[in-house]
Amino acid sequence: MIIIIGNLVPDLVSIFMRVKGITIFPFIFLRPTATEININHEKIHIRQQLELLVVLFYVLYFLDYVIGIIKYRNTRLAYKSITWEKEAYSKQDNMEYLKTRKWYSFLKYIK
Repeated sequence: MIIIIGNLVPDLVSIFMRVKGITIFPFIFLRPTATEININHEKIHIRQQLELLVVLFYVLYFLDYVIGIIKYRNTRLAYKSITWEKEAYSKQDNMEYLKTRKWYSFLKYIK
């Protein structure tokens, strides 16, 4: 994992939705204002991406997002309903989570 601090990539993604960071394996791009919680959130995504061999993660993530848009007709709600975001948001405050997290823990968050 390589953490890159700067506004360029988060600003590009923020054209669609305001973000503090984004993980594009093996990189984590974070704004200079990112907190340890934001870093932990993105590290959870690194683990999720590894579990799904990266490419499958992106395919499933995108499909989950599209399903959310159809269901909620709201991009923010669709984003918050993504399985992998639900896990990351629910555990981002726990700095020890990745030390004890079992493989494929995101399965608990499938709707």
